[in-house]
Amino acid sequence: MMGALRWLAVGLMGVALVGAAWVLGFVVAERTRPELAPVPQNVEAPEAFRLFDEVWSYVDREYYGDRPAAATISRGAARGLIAGLDDPWSVFLASEGPEAELPTEPLLMDDLGLWVLAVPNGARVLAVLPDGPAAETDLAPGDEIVALRADEDADDPALAAADEAEEQRPGHEAASVPILAQLRDPERTVLDLVAVPADGPAFGAVLTRTARADLPDVSASAPEDGVALVRIPSIDAAAADALEAALAGSPERAESWIIDLRDNPGGDPAALPAIAGHFVVGDLYAAVGGEDGDAPRMVAADDGRSTPRRLVVLVNAGTVGEAEILAAALRERAGALLVGETTYGRDALYETRVLADGSRVRLTIAHWTTPDGTRLTEGGLVPDRAVAERDAQLAEALAAVRTDAQAAREDP
Repeated sequence: MMGALRWLAVGLMGVALVGAAWVLGFVVAERTRPELAPVPQNVEAPEAFRLFDEVWSYVDREYYGDRPAAATISRGAARGLIAGLDDPWSVFLASEGPEAELPTEPLLMDDLGLWVLAVPNGARVLAVLPDGPAAETDLAPGDEIVALRADEDADDPALAAADEAEEQRPGHEAASVPILAQLRDPERTVLDLVAVPADGPAFGAVLTRTARADLPDVSASAPEDGVALVRIPSIDAAAADALEAALAGSPERAESWIIDLRDNPGGDPAALPAIAGHFVVGDLYAAVGGEDGDAPRMVAADDGRSTPRRLVVLVNAGTVGEAEILAAALRERAGALLVGETTYGRDALYETRVLADGSRVRLTIAHWTTPDGTRLTEGGLVPDRAVAERDAQLAEALAAVRTDAQAAREDP
């Protein structure tokens, strides 16, 4: 009996020793193992972002090389999101590198004779000035400049047939330096471009920079007695102020006005009321889009001036966006006659937002309609009198105001 009790005591002591050793080992292991980052809670990504979340996790867990910085990944995702909109007016510009210096608004390159706008991997031509180097080429409003070629690339296949142009546009997929930044580089005195029109094959154009000219400005002149010719080269606050000064300097208000909006690339819609208020009072456009459907209508500011008795507006393919809004409002609200060529046809309204890291997004937020509700779905404003040649356009406008003046004298 005593022997059995002795063996039972020995067994219990062994079990106790084993248990103590296990507890001691667990405590030592816990205290000596390296610190690990806390495991985040499994926050499930929305259905639309699960693919990105899955790829991000897989790369972070398994990729053998150096991981890109989180900011680089975020910018790439943002760029892809904006590119996925497939909207010609929306663009993402990073806060670092060459993109940081690109403007989101129309840019005048007076040494090339071009108004251009930054677009993904390219620069879109808004207007070609009549006296600049670009006027000697086939470049036209709406063309997208997709590459600059070196001499050894002169026979680039991008200049092949139209059906191959989309696939072979050099630099279209990516460019180490944005095309617009290359165009602005003063070291490039001769620019061999590859451009793609909206409908047609890619083509080449060679521009040689000229000496920088004075920026086009608002001007008012009197080509004939009783006729005022007002040139408005852009739509912005500076143009609104310059217009006020030009009109204030006029000795008297003429009864007939010719408003020249040719090669006007648009600009800032907020400047429209002050500019339009010199010629018309009332609705300028209605913005349609966004969550609320119809945005408030923009109304011209009444500056106390009387509407001209006869009003003609000169337009061409370089009359873009806000300039088209002004032309349409003058036709529908002041009975203006449009003379020249069909306008560009940009009915998108966009805004630029600065993001947390300094990057910028230019995003289409609405589309505009004329005061009477007409939207530019295909093409631009069609003039009342179509005239292709530039000098002939002004001659036609002067003839129109003379005819109207004669009719007014006969039937007051």
